[in-house]
Amino acid sequence: MLKKFAVGAGVAVAAVCAPIAVGAGVASAAPPNVTLSGAITCAATGQMKFSQPLTNSNPSSQATVAVKVKLAKCTGPGTISGPVTLTHGTLVASSTDTMLNACGTISSATPLPTMTGTISWKGSKGTITSSAVTVQHATGFYDQGANELHIGLPTSVGTGSFAGQTTTFSGLDSNKSAYLVTSTCSGKKGLKSIPFGRPAGSVTGSLAIVGG
Repeated sequence: MLKKFAVGAGVAVAAVCAPIAVGAGVASAAPPNVTLSGAITCAATGQMKFSQPLTNSNPSSQATVAVKVKLAKCTGPGTISGPVTLTHGTLVASSTDTMLNACGTISSATPLPTMTGTISWKGSKGTITSSAVTVQHATGFYDQGANELHIGLPTSVGTGSFAGQTTTFSGLDSNKSAYLVTSTCSGKKGLKSIPFGRPAGSVTGSLAIVGG
């Protein structure tokens, strides 16, 4: 009687444990990673920074340039792949080449040094492959009639999500008036950065990616 009871107990334990092992395997499945393509639009706000303050007073230093752009409220058919939906992202790029730290450079549409970096994309129900980007011939232009400083960020995507697609930023106006931004160059500390895309508190900046 004792031997039969032991065998029965062993069978009972196996029957209980088996479903638990199967359930644990299903729970450990990793979320999918996707590489996106197709058309999207996002709101865009950001900041351009200089390694040396720009000045109007005897500029004599070499400065690198960097940008960080927050991309929000992304929509369009290119935001979806299977269960994954893109919602937002961040572009970070910087230059290795330098420019003279003269304030006139960012108000006269003079091309800035080429910047390289990535757009890190975020979304739901999975992960999204980043985009390797090049920002070439970025500019700042002082529109005296509108008293706005327009930032231009011609951007191309080399690899990753949206590779080879046409990428266009627009509405990247400085948050403060062009006069206030450029007058900082005459101050003791010079101009260290230019926030853009949200003048007067309303977002005007946008990113459009088409094709794919």
